[in-house]
Amino acid sequence: MHKIQSASKPPQNIAFIANISRLVDTETFTFMPGYELRRATKSEIGILSETLRSYFPRDEMINRDLWRYRLKERITESLPEKEWRYFVIGFSNSNSEIIELQYASDIAPLELEIIFTIIYPTASGRINVYIPDRLFQVLNPAPRNPSFFRTVTNADLEFIKDNYNRIKRHDDKLLNIRRILEQFDSLKAIRKGSELRFLGYIAIIESLLTHNPEPGDPYASITRQIKRKLALLNNRWAPKIDYNTFEKSTPESIWTAMYKYRSIIAHGGSPDFNNNELRLLKSADHARDLARDTAKAITRQALIEPHFIKDLRDC
Repeated sequence: MHKIQSASKPPQNIAFIANISRLVDTETFTFMPGYELRRATKSEIGILSETLRSYFPRDEMINRDLWRYRLKERITESLPEKEWRYFVIGFSNSNSEIIELQYASDIAPLELEIIFTIIYPTASGRINVYIPDRLFQVLNPAPRNPSFFRTVTNADLEFIKDNYNRIKRHDDKLLNIRRILEQFDSLKAIRKGSELRFLGYIAIIESLLTHNPEPGDPYASITRQIKRKLALLNNRWAPKIDYNTFEKSTPESIWTAMYKYRSIIAHGGSPDFNNNELRLLKSADHARDLARDTAKAITRQALIEPHFIKDLRDC
């Protein structure tokens, strides 16, 4: 009697998270059954390195495996193997849930950068799934950015998991959050320093909080709506928007300056952050980060209280 040999089982699919330095409080984390965040295995590290080199054939720092070195002005100090920064989500089911997890992460205070997925349809073949522009914009500045790698706690991961569960339960017929999440995803494909990112986050804020402005004075009307509604929301959500970067300025003054900045760049002007009207914003980076964090907070609140956000937008 001959024993029938079963076909080789394909390796586990993996989604590569590029920006985790280390996990605190846990060694693994389960987002849902069958989707586990963990360190990559030795064989997976080889495949990840090979894939990265194919995406960035001329980038010396990426090709030297950024994930094995400490980030300094020059990458000269290698990490011990147990501290290598290769983390993946292992899964055997649909890649669509990885996309949902990225959406959930994009609106979290600490964002995980899932830059590509490797899927094994058979034991002998694999498919790489990625968005070229997003991958490039996430990784290209990484070797020069000491804050690229993040220490991730169990609480950070639970926050993303909660976002994911709310996204899955949300009814887009009431409030189209899917469209908002896709916009966040699209903005990641734009250079971080681009003013288009700032305008994109402002557009998300306006789409969630404002109704059609008064015809005679549209900018003033929208600015008033934003200031009034954000003041109300900041008493409801956690964490609150952090305005400490802007010293002792009030949120109302800050958002007046934000809309002055918006008006300047929307009309092709050159903003001057030494000018009295924009001085309290300090820089384009500070303004962009505030717009981003505010857009994320409103989107999260829309998942928690969709009826309230819809009513707030319409009032």
